[in-house]
Amino acid sequence: MRNGQFMKFLSPVSFPFETVRGGACGFVCGAVLFSVIAVPVLGQQTKSPPEGVRACEPNGQAGGKKSQRKTKRKTEENAAIEGSACLEIRQPALAVQEYLQEFVRQERWNIGEEQISEDAWTFAVYLKNEELDEYTKIPEDPKIDWRSGKALVNIRTNEAKDGFTRLVVTARFDGYGEPEDKFAPNRESWPLPSKGVLEAKLINALKTRFARP
Repeated sequence: MRNGQFMKFLSPVSFPFETVRGGACGFVCGAVLFSVIAVPVLGQQTKSPPEGVRACEPNGQAGGKKSQRKTKRKTEENAAIEGSACLEIRQPALAVQEYLQEFVRQERWNIGEEQISEDAWTFAVYLKNEELDEYTKIPEDPKIDWRSGKALVNIRTNEAKDGFTRLVVTARFDGYGEPEDKFAPNRESWPLPSKGVLEAKLINALKTRFARP
């Protein structure tokens, strides 16, 4: 390159705020270029990814009129005894059900009486007497000498908005034992209110697995 051409290459360069000669942009030019180029990139990096799960109400209606009719038929007694929890997951229903089945087996719960369909999984968890206190609210009266118990768990899924699957867990507990009072009426089983612990274990497992899609 000839000297004349080289000097022409270094001719004044026009910027919106000033004219800089000889390519010596300096601190001010560097700051402006950084703000124009780097800041949008940084803004994109700090944007949070979408949530993979979101809270919901167990009695919320994502399943249309059929689900609404089922909810209306539920008695006040069932609502008081039955524990329930709800979560919406940005995953297909089949993936959610399969993961929960895997989780329950890894926990080595003593389960049986399984019934599996496309949108539901029902099973029983057989409990030792000491587990009744962990999962249920044992009444003070009548006093029972507890032998064992059972939780009947129902996990139901249906389609929700924005590509989410709504999952509702319900659990009903029964305890087996004899009254300490020999004159008290004897029963085959005693319904026990849920503490929500078992239901929370299933919901928390889903949160841990699917919190980020």
